[in-house]
Amino acid sequence: MLRPFGIGHFDWLSRLPLESVMIEMIWQWTPFMMLLVLAGLQSQPKDILEAASCDGARPLAIFRELTLPHLRRFIELGVVLGAIYVVNNFDAST
Repeated sequence: MLRPFGIGHFDWLSRLPLESVMIEMIWQWTPFMMLLVLAGLQSQPKDILEAASCDGARPLAIFRELTLPHLRRFIELGVVLGAIYVVNNFDAST
């Protein structure tokens, strides 16, 4: 599949094991993390966003000052759950 781009037969798992595991973990956890972020975005009060835009705040400032602090709890939850999963799968006994 990558042959048109100049990459022939390449053994990803034996040559780049850390990168392969990272790609697999990202592929596995992205849907769950997006559901957490979506839940956070849907729980954000709309009147605060509307008040900020009426006060003249730009979209980037609204995102940085209101949305990201609101999503902090949800992002922290995703990081903690991901860390627990990694520790359970890659413990010292393997």
